[in-house]
Amino acid sequence: MIFECPELTWDQVLREVNRLKRERRIGLTLKQPGCYSVSRIAQPGASYKLSERTVA
Repeated sequence: MIFECPELTWDQVLREVNRLKRERRIGLTLKQPGCYSVSRIAQPGASYKLSERTVA
């Protein structure tokens, strides 16, 4: 994710990931040490598909 948002600092990205996780808008799954899969969690009434992306 850091590489997808080069204009943001690591701290900014990690704070946003933390906020979205707490709001249950994304899920994080540990794939291996230091490598997580980020999934969008469907919200009631949402019309988008679930997506998953692995980030290291």
